[in-house]
Amino acid sequence: MEIKRFSGWLNEQTDPTKPFVKTGIARDFAGSGFTASSASTADEWLKSRSVVWKTPTETTATRSPIVKKEGSNWFYIGPSNMVFRYMQPDGKNVMEFIYNPGDQLTPVSDPKLAKVGGTLKPANAAELEKFKTAGNSTTTVNTDASGKKLSATAAKFNFNFDSGRYAPEDITPEKSAQLMQDLGPILAELAIPKLKNGKLEIVITASTSTLGVSAALKAQLAAAGFKSTNAKYNGNDALCNARLATIEKFIIDKFVAALKTTPEAFKAKVTITKNPLPNSGSGATDEERKAFQYIAAEIKQTGEQIGPTEQLSCNAKFDGVGVKADANVNYVGFKRDLYVMAAVGDQVSLKFDPISVPDMVYFRYKNQEFLSTWLGVTNGGGRNFQNELNAIADLESKINAELAAVGSTGTVAKLAPMAKVNGKWIIQPGPGQGGKAEQFTFIFDKDFALDKLTVRCFSPLDGTRFNISTGCGKTKSAPKK
Repeated sequence: MEIKRFSGWLNEQTDPTKPFVKTGIARDFAGSGFTASSASTADEWLKSRSVVWKTPTETTATRSPIVKKEGSNWFYIGPSNMVFRYMQPDGKNVMEFIYNPGDQLTPVSDPKLAKVGGTLKPANAAELEKFKTAGNSTTTVNTDASGKKLSATAAKFNFNFDSGRYAPEDITPEKSAQLMQDLGPILAELAIPKLKNGKLEIVITASTSTLGVSAALKAQLAAAGFKSTNAKYNGNDALCNARLATIEKFIIDKFVAALKTTPEAFKAKVTITKNPLPNSGSGATDEERKAFQYIAAEIKQTGEQIGPTEQLSCNAKFDGVGVKADANVNYVGFKRDLYVMAAVGDQVSLKFDPISVPDMVYFRYKNQEFLSTWLGVTNGGGRNFQNELNAIADLESKINAELAAVGSTGTVAKLAPMAKVNGKWIIQPGPGQGGKAEQFTFIFDKDFALDKLTVRCFSPLDGTRFNISTGCGKTKSAPKK
């Protein structure tokens, strides 16, 4: 009932003195932009123009509605013709639409999918330049109902296989290079993740004209595992599925290599949707048919932005104050879970410096963990820090309890066997006292997965100060297969 009332309200906005006569013609409509990233989507444009509206340059002038909704259908109501031109996948031609009052507007999600009711024409110089500079990547940020800031980065690419071609070897080196350039923005986002609680989606579309495939090609496709299942497509459904499989493999192979992960790990984090569109349209010439013969893909990553306080950047240092902690918090004076802002494949080195008063630090990244001995000086300001540590009866059991709480199966005895000698805590020199690097340094390789680095600093003594510095560098190891 709500939809009917809303539709009725939209219809009441139109001028009742103007006769509305339907032409009986339906034409695709994709919004106000002709590139892959439209300035206004079809749904947005139709809703905004179905009520009194303003133009971007005439902020004080108002205009009457020019579209009307009846049921689930949209109609253009004038007052005169309007023309929209949508760039096609080849980047050279546009599909021009002339909408007359009374035409039905059929919303499509992508300007390059607008076909029905249009006329294929060469793009003009201004359109070619706009398409060239607009690029194939967009990043948008919005706030959801709960107040979370969501960011989305999308990259799109389009290209044509030659007639009858579908195999991986049919993607030329030039095409491969262009596709990787289009995918660059997404790879950059994934290499140094900036989003959490997100998802990665890939939608691949394969379209063909109505011209069927030859009997020989149909047999070749069937032998390769792509059988035609609907006679009305005359083999084009099999061709679409073969091309979709090729592009899916291309994307997975390239992403796995660039992100130094495995196909299994990549596919576990990615939703892949394949969209076949056989027999999309016809054409009298080969050039006209090309408008309906294309591969298009969109890769989109969405999620929450990682806040500055959650980031641990490369080649940076942060200072901490380990407040004197008690048994109620397992003697943890400083705790933080951080996202390491390093590139996939980087080797990350964390160095802990307790300055002087002894602290013990725990780091964990994925299944790698590190627990230092007590680091610092033994005596200072008339105090014997080693005696103070050994006077705390439950110190070891509480540290073990905290390790278990963060998911570790280790204990002090396993992770830091040199922390005690003959059952007594001892203190090792830190960086400032000329200690050994392996006693205060944790090294790991940054993974494709967005895993947090766990940091816990045990500070049972008062007066502690420390810093943690990070360094990042490229590893020499080969990418995983």
